[in-house]
Order: sequence, then C-alpha cells, then structure tokens
Amino acid sequence: MNVVSILPARVEREKGLAVAVGLLAALSPNVIGQWNLAVAIGWDHKLAAALPIASELYAAMAARVWAATPKHCRAQKKTAAWNMAAGIVLSFALNGLAEAVAFGAIQIALWLVLLVAAVPTICVAVLLHMAMSGTAVVEAPAIEEAPAVAIEAATEDVYTPPAKPRGTVRVSPTNIAKAREYLATVPDPSKVTGTDLEAVLPRLGERSRREALDKARAEMMARRPVQDTLELIEA
Repeated sequence: MNVVSILPARVEREKGLAVAVGLLAALSPNVIGQWNLAVAIGWDHKLAAALPIASELYAAMAARVWAATPKHCRAQKKTAAWNMAAGIVLSFALNGLAEAVAFGAIQIALWLVLLVAAVPTICVAVLLHMAMSGTAVVEAPAIEEAPAVAIEAATEDVYTPPAKPRGTVRVSPTNIAKAREYLATVPDPSKVTGTDLEAVLPRLGERSRREALDKARAEMMARRPVQDTLELIEA
C-alpha cells in the first residue's frame, strides 16, 4: 500500500517544520523539569539528562508505534496501546514530581529517590519489549496436492496445440555491418555472444542482436575465401 500526501510540497515542508518546532517547545519544560528532579535527588549533572531522555523517548516512540501498527494486527495494536498509555503516565508522573519538588510541595525523601532511580530500569524493560513486539507471524496458505490419477484424468482429453515455430527476426544491413565491424576487432569472433553486442547495438533486443551476430559471422565466412584468393594473387 502506497501512502501519498494530498498536500502541496511547500505545505508538507511547513507541516514537518511546525511539528518539529512544536515538539521541541512542548518537550523543553519536561526535559528541564526532569533534569532538575534528577539533580535534586543527587544525580550527577551530566547523567541527569538520562532521566528525561529515557522517559520522553519511550513516551514518544510508544505513541509512534501505536499509530503505525495496522488495525488488523489486534494483539500488537493492543500491546502498543498499553505501551503508549504507560509512557504518557510515566512522563506525566515525572513532570508532576519535578514541579512539586521545585514548588516545595514535596520534600526529597527516600521513596522519591527510589522511585526516580527505578525509571531508567523501567524504560529499558519496556523499550526492549517494544522492540520485540513489532513483528507478526504470517502463515502461507497450504497448497493441497491433487492425486496423480486425477491430474491424468483431467488432462487426458485436453487438446494441446503444436508449438509454433519462432518467426524470423529481421535485422537491417546497417546493424549487421556494425556487428561485423565489432567481430573484426576481437581475437576470437566465435566466442562473441549477443550480450557482447549490447554496447554496439543498444536499441536491439536480445534476439535481434543474436540474429545480427549470426548474419555477420556468415558474411565474414563467405568473404574469407575471396580474401584468401586475393592474397595469393598479390603474393
């Protein structure tokens, strides 16, 4: 199934740019808030970026997989929907905790440290599960073999027309001359095939090139005794 955009190319580019800018603007507060939350519970400033990257990437990719899963793959569609819901809930919970800590509504406690520390492990588990859930087993339809007796009975009264002889391929004298000139340049003309003449006769088909090759060889063989006689007279 080919998917074709109904929008002009200019509008399609503007749409892609708008989506990219909108996603960047929407994710920026989430990334900064979760980064501050990771720093607040004691994570290193450089490693703190892993928290928003893991959670937001999982949420975004889960939604993308759900949208791209075909409707007829019901089991995969259901799994993708659960992944999308879990990603949204995880992102929303982390953003809420980050805002609550920044506002002073929640104090840093052991339960909060353990909860945030479990997020990378959870993201690893669900991302690996997502990576393995995008496949489906397609069974090829079984082909039943008919008994040999039935086949013979079915084909016994069927008339088979005789094979028609191939028609003669017509080749112009110009193309035959080109083939003959090519044969004169090779050490062993008997080893030349129609494929070798593809560069010399690009407009001809395979049968036409073979016909031109055969006629060129025949003309060369017919001219050889005359040439030998002339060479003896000159000698």
